[in-house]
Amino acid sequence: MDESLKKAAELIKEVSSEWKEKDQRCVNVLHALVQLTIDKPEEAKKGFTNRELLECVNQYFKHWGDTSEGDLASKVSGEWRKLEKLWGKKEKGIAQRLSVQGINEVPRLKREIGGGGGHSSKYILTLVPANHENLKDDFHANESLEQLQYFEDDVDELKGIARGLSRGFLLTGWRKWVFFSIMLTAILTFGVVLLLFFFGISQQETFGQAIKFVGSIVIILWAEWSLFGGFFRVIDRRVEVAPLWVQPWSSDNDWLLVFEKNKPTAPNVIKLKRYTAKCSTCGGLVRIHQGVFSYPNRLVGKCDNSPREHVFSFDHYLRVGSERT
Repeated sequence: MDESLKKAAELIKEVSSEWKEKDQRCVNVLHALVQLTIDKPEEAKKGFTNRELLECVNQYFKHWGDTSEGDLASKVSGEWRKLEKLWGKKEKGIAQRLSVQGINEVPRLKREIGGGGGHSSKYILTLVPANHENLKDDFHANESLEQLQYFEDDVDELKGIARGLSRGFLLTGWRKWVFFSIMLTAILTFGVVLLLFFFGISQQETFGQAIKFVGSIVIILWAEWSLFGGFFRVIDRRVEVAPLWVQPWSSDNDWLLVFEKNKPTAPNVIKLKRYTAKCSTCGGLVRIHQGVFSYPNRLVGKCDNSPREHVFSFDHYLRVGSERT
């Protein structure tokens, strides 16, 4: 078997064992495919049948029970469709992990549908060149093993605005003018509210009325900044924690807005991304958060196991970080 494919299979086996979906049947199918690829390298390129996948699932992971050949094919193919959907969320992070190991190839799940006459469908794990999918520019391999390596991992089900932003909001054509029109409206509203404050505060007859008036103005300004502040900051800083109304409900508020400006082969775009890493101290999950008072105006990686002590810097472009002291 090709050495790169073996590394890919081993890496997928390790990474997928930590997914929250790891106990789902579709991931059982992935685990079986990866295990067979490792155990039977001479057959990996030809692929494995429904029966081989089921036997591997029963042996290593979760017992599905014995089924007839027809039921087996239906069951495996159904889980395979679910796996393909899940894989679309996971493959970029896996490909980035491979790039760190010097493999600029993208893992792909492939199904060759069998014909009649006893020819069963075959399921294959394969690799394609990264530049074939225009992904190579996104990989910045970490040359220093002492640095923490971040990867783009999608582990939440994105819906609505979050789903749209994860695909990218292009700042070209009419979208560009819509974006800047909204930002200009927000600025003008902010200015009007400030003017209202300066002119209105002197009109309050009692101290209690003044307090209520000031409180109302503060709430309005806070709400506006919460809604649009992240979009202002990301244009200048290139990366910023996404506003709460954009964050997926199931997340830990660690999704980021990323402004990709003047890339050679792509227009300016704002994307919603999530970066995670494996803590070099304890092996826990590192998420990105605001540095707040300890690291003002910085984004830092904090380990779930010890967020006050296991803290790392965060470079979203190179996807690396180093331990903070």
